[in-house]
Amino acid sequence: MPRIDFDEEKHEYTVDGTKVPGVTEILEALTAKHYGEISKEVLQQAKDRGTAVHAACEDLDYGFEVEYIPAEWVGYVNAYAAFLNDYRPKWHGIEEMVYNPEQQYCGRVDRYGLIDGKMAVLDIKTTTSPTKQNYMAGACQTVAYGKALVGVKKGFLLYLQKSGGYRLVDTGEWAEKHDFNAEKVWDLCLELYNETEGRK
Repeated sequence: MPRIDFDEEKHEYTVDGTKVPGVTEILEALTAKHYGEISKEVLQQAKDRGTAVHAACEDLDYGFEVEYIPAEWVGYVNAYAAFLNDYRPKWHGIEEMVYNPEQQYCGRVDRYGLIDGKMAVLDIKTTTSPTKQNYMAGACQTVAYGKALVGVKKGFLLYLQKSGGYRLVDTGEWAEKHDFNAEKVWDLCLELYNETEGRK
């Protein structure tokens, strides 16, 4: 088994000591323009919210009490609790780093396991008003994670809402409805990354 490490400060993956790109980095070809139009301050606030909510959701999955989360973000955690109660997923991995040796990339999967009896990857989102670009990137993200895991058949985006509600999006169904080939776009982003970085 290869050793996967992640440097939080550099946001950099290594496999057995060799730098390997992450899924988010590869998808910058798709997301850069969209996120480039958002102020750094807003992006930082979204990142802080996402980090805190993800940590609290992880506590729920492990059966721990959520120690603290700012009051304005409690609704997102309640939304995740509602999802767990409604779907009763059986997680095989929580916040797990994965590596695809064939395409040579890494990523951190929020969750993967059984949802409605099917092996699936789940990406947790706290985006307040997701755009088409968010859905496209999310669909590609779940495709990439699925390629790095054995037996995964589906991908989901779980949009948690401040109100305490949630929306579960089947990325395969979304892509089909919008005539979007997520696997092809992922492969193109990876090809572009490999070309620009001189990876063969």
